[in-house]
Amino acid sequence: MISVQRQLAHLLNAYAKTINNRYDRIGRLFQHRFGRKEVTSEAYFTRLIYYIHFNPQHHGLIEDFSDWPYSSYHSILSKSKTALQREDVLELFGGRDCYKAFHEENAADFTWSCYI
Repeated sequence: MISVQRQLAHLLNAYAKTINNRYDRIGRLFQHRFGRKEVTSEAYFTRLIYYIHFNPQHHGLIEDFSDWPYSSYHSILSKSKTALQREDVLELFGGRDCYKAFHEENAADFTWSCYI
């Protein structure tokens, strides 16, 4: 009996070989794996949350980051049931108002007054 995983691996390997042959390339289709970086401080974690929320706007996918439908930005602000650790995230930013201010202002110009 052949496992589904083995069949899928064969399919994906064949696909990669076909694409490589057609476009005269070598190696994996996705050559570089993404890296990981340890979150070592709360300040870095808050910047990371902002980065994730702002990324679609930064890359021109949308004009206003808060309109991106796949973001957790609004889930953090809402009172609806969620698996997110909403209160922990809001506490990191200094509360709901500071969370919103952090996101609405340019990250480089953000004043850390909410954290004092």
